[in-house]
Amino acid sequence: MKKLVVILLIGLLGIGGAIYGKREYNDYQKEAQFQDAIDRTVDADEIEASKDAVDLSWDECKEFTELLDSDEYNGFYRVTFDNPKDIDWNEVLADGAGIPREKITKADKKFYLDDDRSCNSLDHELIALSGPNIKDYIYKHTGANVDIKDDLLWVYNKDKDVYYNELGYLQYTPCTCVSGVKLNDTYVLEVAADDYDFFDNPNKKMVLIKTENGYLVKSNVNVWEVGNDKKLTFDVDIPQLAADARLVTYQSGAAHLDMDDPSRLVIIGDNQLIDSFTISTCDGDDDIAIRRVTDIGTCDLNCDGVNDLIILGYDYNSFLKTIICTTEKKYDDTYGLFISSELSFSLSNELADNLTIDSIKEAIIGAQKKNDYNWQEAYKQFIKVEGSDYYADEKYSLAYINGDDVPELIKDKIESISIYTFKDGLVTPIAIDLDYYITGEEPYQYSPHNNWIKLHDEEIGSDYYTNQIQYYFIKDNELEMRYCLSYDYDNTADEDNEAEENSLIATVKPTDYTKNIPDDEVMSLIEDIEENEFVDLVGKYTANELIKIISDKY
Repeated sequence: MKKLVVILLIGLLGIGGAIYGKREYNDYQKEAQFQDAIDRTVDADEIEASKDAVDLSWDECKEFTELLDSDEYNGFYRVTFDNPKDIDWNEVLADGAGIPREKITKADKKFYLDDDRSCNSLDHELIALSGPNIKDYIYKHTGANVDIKDDLLWVYNKDKDVYYNELGYLQYTPCTCVSGVKLNDTYVLEVAADDYDFFDNPNKKMVLIKTENGYLVKSNVNVWEVGNDKKLTFDVDIPQLAADARLVTYQSGAAHLDMDDPSRLVIIGDNQLIDSFTISTCDGDDDIAIRRVTDIGTCDLNCDGVNDLIILGYDYNSFLKTIICTTEKKYDDTYGLFISSELSFSLSNELADNLTIDSIKEAIIGAQKKNDYNWQEAYKQFIKVEGSDYYADEKYSLAYINGDDVPELIKDKIESISIYTFKDGLVTPIAIDLDYYITGEEPYQYSPHNNWIKLHDEEIGSDYYTNQIQYYFIKDNELEMRYCLSYDYDNTADEDNEAEENSLIATVKPTDYTKNIPDDEVMSLIEDIEENEFVDLVGKYTANELIKIISDKY
């Protein structure tokens, strides 16, 4: 009997050991497979081109649609990334990402409201996610071990290792897996947004690897070249827009546009939308709306060293037209595309019998583009193109702001001014769209040949009034603020209710933005500047008037 018991015990231990060993082995296999998925580099294009790749069935696409519509995975659809380290976790976690929520206590609410990021108010449902749960979620879905404390814009409670955030409008974006391929455990999906304009939310190409833990998300990039005109999609040499700028054309009536919609052009850089516009413009009651683009050329049309676009195509009446689009620097130092309306109309009419890319170039810059413009030629060329845009009240002037004998060119759009100079044969921007409309329409002023520019600014509140003068200096063809002289008036009543008397008393505050020098030295420098003559910096002439003045006088 004892012998039988011993045999049974040995047998049970053997079975238990086998089961435990198998479980350990399975866990090891699962972790090894997951680690392989993490370490693996996946080239989506290679997988799509592989002869071993298999197209997904309708049912499989439906399953992925349901997966990406879930709280757990929808955040990954909403972000684009080539590497998990580049993921915007604020977007992925915006709706909670299906992570179990922590119970909110009164102490949690108080902690949240005491944080500056809450603005001391609670306007929506407050949720809390634990740090370990977020870390596990990130690792399970991307294989990344990242510390998001500095990047996540949630309120963080260090003592509890908990993140708080309000759930405002849901960021959830419904989508559909429209196609895909699989190669073993790797899937490449094309996913389209259900309810959004393609140009705001283009198709996505997502790469996922199936693991025992679910799906590991490897990358998600925009797919812009869907329903586009392949012949009119190409790389363009406009590094000011993007180092890898690519132009994509979508014809009217194609996949993303109705027949009533004019054709559209977008510029892509680093897989992101840089600029986009409908290929149409208007001038009074007239309009040009390109239905079918036939040709696109690039050339520096306005002598600023940056390539512009010449677009040819047929309108809805089957007449060949052109749209001229310049690449211009904006107030934030980035560049964008701007349609020159009047120039587009005039060239479409004047060259109607011979409208080609070459004939348009010749009409604007001459038979051969010069490489050694003088300032007169460069400014006239610039104004010829710039002066034919949408702003009917745009005016131009010349102003000798710096110390040389070449004037600066001023473009005044009534509410703002832009300043250009001539350097190395090109028209170079110094400052773009300096806004003076909000200051009571008082213009900027400049001191001739001294590089100084100033602006009188006013700010009025219910209990204060600030009158200040800002002083700018041109250095290396860039405008920098040097000093500011503020007169702060207190409009509040004191205990004797003498608000009117107080409003006449100003607190004078000089500010230095360069060397942080003492106030008395700043005042002395400002007084020296004010000894110079200052003249209003405004536009006085139309484009054609200034072109004639430059031709006749200079």
